[in-house]
Amino acid sequence: MKAVLYAGNRRVRIAELPDPTPGPGEVVLRVMASGLCGSELGSFRGPKAREKPAGHELAGVVAEAADGVRLQEGDRVAVQVIAGCGQCLHCRRGNATLCSQRRAVSGSEAERIAVPEFCCLPLPDEVSFDLGVLLAGDALGVANKLLNRMAINGDDTVAIFGAGPIGLGMTAVAAFLGGRCLVVEPHAYRRTLAEQLGAIATIDPEACDAPTRLRELTDGAGPSVAIVCVGGTDAVLNTALDVAAGGGRVGLVGECAEATIRPGETLIRKSLTLFASWYTNWVEYFELLQRYRAGLPADKLITHTFPLDQAQQAYALFDSGQSGKVMLHPAE
Repeated sequence: MKAVLYAGNRRVRIAELPDPTPGPGEVVLRVMASGLCGSELGSFRGPKAREKPAGHELAGVVAEAADGVRLQEGDRVAVQVIAGCGQCLHCRRGNATLCSQRRAVSGSEAERIAVPEFCCLPLPDEVSFDLGVLLAGDALGVANKLLNRMAINGDDTVAIFGAGPIGLGMTAVAAFLGGRCLVVEPHAYRRTLAEQLGAIATIDPEACDAPTRLRELTDGAGPSVAIVCVGGTDAVLNTALDVAAGGGRVGLVGECAEATIRPGETLIRKSLTLFASWYTNWVEYFELLQRYRAGLPADKLITHTFPLDQAQQAYALFDSGQSGKVMLHPAE
C-alpha cells in the first residue's frame, strides 16, 4: 500500500509498505479521508525522518475484519483514535481519553490501516467521509466537548484565540449554540473563514492590541467566555485570563507545556472558572451528527482536498495558514 512518511525539514515522501492485517478485535479500513492536524506540523517541520505513516484523523470502509468482530466488510465508519481498555468506568461511559491504559491509533495517511473495532463509529450513508473525519475527530469533537462543559448559550460573547481547524470548529459550534463569537487570528484567510462560520467580528493581533479591541467590542466588560485554541507560549493564556469578564469562563485546548500566571489577580479576584479539555469521545460524535442535521455548517471547515500522491502540496498549504481543514483522499 501507499503511505505518507515524514522525510524531515518540511518534506514528506510516498512509500510502499506492506498491507496491514487485523489483529484480535481489529478491522482493516480502506482509508477514504484523512485530515491534516496542527499537532502534526511539528513533525513535518522538524529535521527527523519517520518510518511510520503519518496521520491520525480518518474515516473509511471496512476491508477486512478479525474473527468475532461485529463490523463487516463494506461498513462505513468514522474513527476516534484514542483506544481505551474497553472495560473501565471511563471507557464504559464513552470517554476513553481518561482511561489509564489508553493508546492512540496513528497512520491514517495511507491506503489502509488496522484499528480497534472499539474506535469505529457508524457513518451514515448520507454523511461524507470528509465530514465523518470532522465529526469524530479534533476539529469539531474537541469544540463540542468543551463548549458543552462550558454551557455556552445565547447570553455569551465568546473570544476565540486561534483560527486553525480547532479554533474554526470552536467558532462554528459556539455560533450554532448562540454565542457571539470574536475570533483573534493573524492569518487573513482564516479570519475570513471564521466569519463564514459565524464570527461576528475578527481581530488581527498583529495590526492592533487584541485585548483593547475585545473590550471595545464588549462595551468595556470583556467577553464572558475566552477560549485558547493555539498552543506554544503562555502569552495567549494570560491574555485570555486578563480579558475575560468578571465571573466568566476560560477554556484551554491549545497545548502549552508550561505557563506562568497570576492566579490571585486573574482568577481568584475575577471569580473565573477554568475549563480544560483534550480530544473528544463517542458521545460528542452522535450529538454532532444531530447538530449537523440541524444546521451546523460543518462542511465549511473543509477548504482543500488532495489525493495521497499530492501530500507534499497538501502539507505545504496547511503549513502556510492559508487553509481551513485539509483532507487527503488515499483512495483516489
